[in-house]
This record gives sequence, structure tokens and C-alpha cells, in this order.
Amino acid sequence: MPIYLPAPKLDPRGPDGQGWNRLSLGAHYSTIPAQCALRPRTFATLHETLRTTELARFGNHGRCVRDNPGRYPDCRSCPVLTAEPSTLDTTHDRVLVRIQRHTTGSWLATQTVDIPYIVTDPDLGWNSPHQRWAWDQLARLTGWRAGRVHDDRHSPGFWLERIRSS
Repeated sequence: MPIYLPAPKLDPRGPDGQGWNRLSLGAHYSTIPAQCALRPRTFATLHETLRTTELARFGNHGRCVRDNPGRYPDCRSCPVLTAEPSTLDTTHDRVLVRIQRHTTGSWLATQTVDIPYIVTDPDLGWNSPHQRWAWDQLARLTGWRAGRVHDDRHSPGFWLERIRSS
């Protein structure tokens, strides 16, 4: 189960071998940090994480908390892997998670972040009582799986469905 996702190696000569990406607007930023497959940042990566991390690829995951350039960390003792599971206490078998898209930064450093909220009554939209959750909490959620995508006039989202043991 791979959970350490190293940053892709960048060829300074560029894809054409002529060096056209040598001068980049982002060249003065630091190197790209490695990511952790247990720290999803979107519905697609959460769905992947809750099923298996076998297919996990770099991108849309949170930063590795033990990233040390040049060395692979020991993931077996990682605080993300060893964290306690999250629980969701509700009598419902399906719960809607609404996604609020929040844009931060300015100009070249603009980034859109998806913030998950578990809502009580989906029909009320954002007027429904809701609770902010972290993607890391959702990834550690036990007894639930990521269901179908939900999209209405209020916001995009997805359903969490209770796993019934047979």
C-alpha cells in the first residue's frame, strides 16, 4: 500500500529537450514537496484513499509531514498513519458533505481549496446546520464510504454512506 508520493522529477531541458521551460515564472519558488496518499484534498482523492492507495498518484494530496528531500521517510511510524480513526455519530445511513470552494492568494499565487462540511438537512442548503471537517478526518472515517457525487443549486458535494456489516 504505497502512501508516500514523491514529487515528480523536473527535467531542466523541458519536454522538447531544448530547455524551453528553463525560464519559468515559478522558478524562484522552492522545490515541490512530496505528498501523502492518506491526506486527500478533493473528493476524487478521498474516494481513492478510502478504497485503496494502490492507485494513488502525486497531485491533490496533502504534503507529507515527514518529507526530507533525498530520503524516503519511514511511513510505518508516521503520525498520519497511526492517528486514531474518525467517527461520525448519526442515525442516518447517508450524510451529505457539501464542498465550499475557497480561493486564496492573489495573482500568480492564487489557489482554490475545497473545504468539506457535513450538513444535517441537504434540502436547506447552507441554511442547514453544518459542521466543518478536515479532509484528513474524512480519510480516517471508519464505517463509512464515499458515495455518489451530489450537485445542486447550493454547492457541489458528495454522499457518505454507512457500511453495513453482514
